[in-house]
Amino acid sequence: MKPYILFLTIFLLGENLWAQFSGSSTTYTITGPQNTLKSEVPMAEPSIKGSTYLDEEWRNAEIVLETGYVTKDLPVRIEIEQANIEIMFNGEVKYLDLKKVSQLSYADSQNKTRQVIKRADEFMVSDVPLNGIVMVHQGDRYSAVKHFYIEFMPANYNVALDVGSRDHRKVKKEKLYLTTTEGKFLVPVKGKEKHIASKLGADGDKALAIIKQYKLKLSREADLYKLVDLL
Repeated sequence: MKPYILFLTIFLLGENLWAQFSGSSTTYTITGPQNTLKSEVPMAEPSIKGSTYLDEEWRNAEIVLETGYVTKDLPVRIEIEQANIEIMFNGEVKYLDLKKVSQLSYADSQNKTRQVIKRADEFMVSDVPLNGIVMVHQGDRYSAVKHFYIEFMPANYNVALDVGSRDHRKVKKEKLYLTTTEGKFLVPVKGKEKHIASKLGADGDKALAIIKQYKLKLSREADLYKLVDLL
């Protein structure tokens, strides 16, 4: 009996291997209908990464509502994409649309000065309202406006080259502008200082003289604020 059992075992193993690699279908086939050995794991659906907050930390703010009601020293976080304020009140998070706020101010972590925060759509560039929020540094005649907005960057992973991002990303962007204190139209802070000063009309020569005297580079936020203060 032993030779017979050995022969049967070899026969069954041979049938099984032949079925796997030949494409024939038998009860011993284990590799699927096309008998293709797969070496790739399907990629997971891209997730969305990145923060849309102006600042991840809670900061005490003063809020002036459109109704005139004023609150002070409330811990807040500001969400840029939807222009919402998160308020920590009695251990719970409350939400307030910036549309209902006349003015919100808190200490800027970078410049250590108190900044005014508003909805960006109050300001326009080339007759188009901005989206997101703005931080306004106010002077007597001019204001510096720092625009924050969110840019969506889709996943661009290339499997063959193993490069790129597997996830969608939301990236916080910012741009600097100048405007008159009562104005809503913005002058982009872009290019050479002489070009920027020329956009200020009758104050252009004075602005250029200040820029040269103090060696200001307006692409630097602190220098732009200094120009606004001196003007």
